[in-house]
Amino acid sequence: MQESFKQFLSDAKEPTKWAFLLTIATLATGLGSLAFNLIVARKGGAAAYGAVSSLLLATTIAGFVAGGTQFAVARATATSELPNITIMRRAFKQALPFLAGALLYTAVILPFSGFLKIGSLVPGLLSGLTILLMVVGAIPVGIMWGRGWFLAIAAVTTMGIIIRVAFGYFFITVNDAITIGILASVVTGVFTIIASVLIVLIRQTSIPSIPSSMATTTSIGTSSLLGMVLTAGSWMAWSLPLFFARHYLPANATGSFAAATNVASSIIFLTGPIVTTFFPTIARKLSRNAAIAGLLLTLLVGACGTLILGFTGNFFLYYLYGKSYAIGNPIVMSLALSATLVSAITFVATSLFASNKHALWINLSFAVLIASEAVSLQLMPHSLLWYGYAPSLGVAVASVYLIASYLAKYGLVPKQAKSRIEQKIKL
Repeated sequence: MQESFKQFLSDAKEPTKWAFLLTIATLATGLGSLAFNLIVARKGGAAAYGAVSSLLLATTIAGFVAGGTQFAVARATATSELPNITIMRRAFKQALPFLAGALLYTAVILPFSGFLKIGSLVPGLLSGLTILLMVVGAIPVGIMWGRGWFLAIAAVTTMGIIIRVAFGYFFITVNDAITIGILASVVTGVFTIIASVLIVLIRQTSIPSIPSSMATTTSIGTSSLLGMVLTAGSWMAWSLPLFFARHYLPANATGSFAAATNVASSIIFLTGPIVTTFFPTIARKLSRNAAIAGLLLTLLVGACGTLILGFTGNFFLYYLYGKSYAIGNPIVMSLALSATLVSAITFVATSLFASNKHALWINLSFAVLIASEAVSLQLMPHSLLWYGYAPSLGVAVASVYLIASYLAKYGLVPKQAKSRIEQKIKL
């Protein structure tokens, strides 16, 4: 037992250290993101801010096609001995279908802009360009992730948010807040591509030897599709309430709910470094201890964030966004709880992805999550408090589905554990 605990601490020590350092950088990035949202909210007004937030969330969801590519490239980098330039060439070739998908998204976002009651087509076209930049930038960032260059990732991300805030501060006005708000993301995407490609090409590092048993057998293209389901599913679950609020509730109420959603999103951003730092370890070592430690750390951060926002969330809304944005601590706490649970189930799915367990029932869990959440949002009363709890309900239903699927596939005790128990009984 003592040896097992020591091994647990050993597997968790390195990624936990990097998670702590990346959390500091994430806090700085989160403050920058908050500053950008405040600029849009105060310069553009509540109605414009609700529109910008809804469209940016839609852009983010589609951009998780790029997130899937980033996951796949990171896993390919962590589990292979190929040089960076070779991985980059292969990834660019296999990412061509996703670039075509970004163009398709541009065609889809135009009628979706009508659903969101955004008059101009320009923000939708700019969001399509943002997706293209996200897919291209995901490849060099994924290589840095797989190599464990977490400080370089933090530097690029921090500089990107500084550029975004500065662009918004100097150019956003009441009349063009929506267009400039999306254009700021385009500028940031261009910077990310240039900086990350230069780092990958210039920086030299020794490539660790990977045992053949741990080498990835899945192509980057296939892994990208699986990673896309993971990333898009988690953020769709988080974004659905705001979409429904924008459609069913008054514009000013949507702006207040968007502000509360943004505050609660801090939990997701704070748990993001945990996924980032534990992913290479789980992929390279297939470490169950690292997966368990990362999940516990995710729940701990989320629980602390939920308690803090449950008492102070309305304070932040009142003094940071303005008096009209304050909607009460209960609504903020409901969103914080949902953010914690979405982060937890995302980490579980990410760990399974890292260990190359791509069973269909794992990917279908997000379909169950989103479907149950959408049904509840449609059938239950259209209130902000219920919208805040809706993702939690979806996660609960998806968790039941995951547990039932696991038991159906492996039983109460896995075969390997059964054999070890039988050996101990014989002794």
